[in-house]
Amino acid sequence: MENIDSMPCPFCKWYRKMKSLDEYHAGNRDGGRGTTEVKYLAALVQERYYNGCYCGRATNYPEPLNYCPTCGIKLKPQTANQNTTAIPV
Repeated sequence: MENIDSMPCPFCKWYRKMKSLDEYHAGNRDGGRGTTEVKYLAALVQERYYNGCYCGRATNYPEPLNYCPTCGIKLKPQTANQNTTAIPV
């Protein structure tokens, strides 16, 4: 599956925004001294409702995010020296 539109899908827009913020913090540009590691994962998220009332959420089987789940764009895998992962091709 491949996105042939010139505009990124809503998921890719949020992904790029999050990645930009994560790269800012991973570069310690905010004055922090620690090391920041960011992993982008895909998972099956289950929300439970009882009689219409929210009861909780479970995140199952997290795996590396390799493709955009909305438009199918392939994302680059993480390398050992990267602080952030999955840069769109």
